[in-house]
Amino acid sequence: MKKPVMLAVIIAGLLSGCVADSGWKAAYEQEKALRDQQEARIRNLETRQQQQQPQQTTPQQERALTRAESIEYCQSLDRAKDAPFACRIVTLSDGVQIMSFIFQDERTQERWWISITVKLAAHYCATSNNMNIPAGLGQTLVNEDVLRIFSCRQQIWSKWVKADIAKNRNTPLQRY
Repeated sequence: MKKPVMLAVIIAGLLSGCVADSGWKAAYEQEKALRDQQEARIRNLETRQQQQQPQQTTPQQERALTRAESIEYCQSLDRAKDAPFACRIVTLSDGVQIMSFIFQDERTQERWWISITVKLAAHYCATSNNMNIPAGLGQTLVNEDVLRIFSCRQQIWSKWVKADIAKNRNTPLQRY
């Protein structure tokens, strides 16, 4: 009697092992199917994102102005009667070409200088340096009667010095 009971226990164990094995297989297959579905959704999302990216507008960087364009822009600012500052190209006795900005006062200079630097002055200096042309930037404050010069090559500002603007007030280039 022990043998049939033992044989029944062994057969039951083998059958339950088979059932348990098939249960694990089914769970594994189900898990694998879910993982495959999830990966397919991720690939679809990535594909859609890649297709949408060229359609998105990205702000384009402004191209750098050439030296000639910088000079022309300066001259157009000088011709504009409503501009809050004047811009002129001046050649010094030593041949250095200065893009000079003339402001009524320090407040106007502080308000506009960063914009001027980004849109115009930096391009003028960079292209002048690339072309090996001695150049600089000038700032004149009319009310304070001072000026200073920036060396494009050396990348430094001079100290503010007296401009003696009253002496030049009646020249055709003086707007203020």
